[in-house]
Amino acid sequence: QLQTRLAEASIETALRATRQELSQRLSVNIDTLPIGVLALGKLGSGAIDYDSDLDLVVVYDDDQSANSAGYTHAEFFGRAIETFVNILSSMTRDGNLYRVDLRLRPHGKNGPSISTKGAFIEYIEREASIWEMLAYVQVRAVSGDIDLAKTAENEIGNAIRRRASREKPDDLRLESKRIRLKLEERHSAERSGK
Repeated sequence: QLQTRLAEASIETALRATRQELSQRLSVNIDTLPIGVLALGKLGSGAIDYDSDLDLVVVYDDDQSANSAGYTHAEFFGRAIETFVNILSSMTRDGNLYRVDLRLRPHGKNGPSISTKGAFIEYIEREASIWEMLAYVQVRAVSGDIDLAKTAENEIGNAIRRRASREKPDDLRLESKRIRLKLEERHSAERSGK
């Protein structure tokens, strides 16, 4: 629990530092950074340990305005998330602060590192694979615009339920079992040092 709280505080601190850095770099005053940070994996379940990555999904609300200094929303928020990840994963004399993993975002490494809340929900409803939906079940609002993050968390849960109701039960069962076995194999290999 202490490791989880430390990670959450680090995320909040990195967001503050991001806001300050963007204000300086873009020569505008950025009072707020209207993004919601959601955690998955061990951080999402509140069970982070010393060797855990921070599995994050970050969303923004296209209806909210940001002082984006002439950039489109996508460009501004793309710069913001890049700065945020660099700060949160920066090197110290003892190694990386955290390893930040954004690969569970829509379209994985081929997708933008931040998306609108609406685009994220639409991705779950229409395109997400069953294993992605299983990963998103643990999503939890952790930082940033916490109202936006909590709204996204609730809407993600609703989208997963709607989508799961349209899937064949056997497909859900088989994919859930396949993922569970894969995770068990990986954890077993990690424990045995392979």
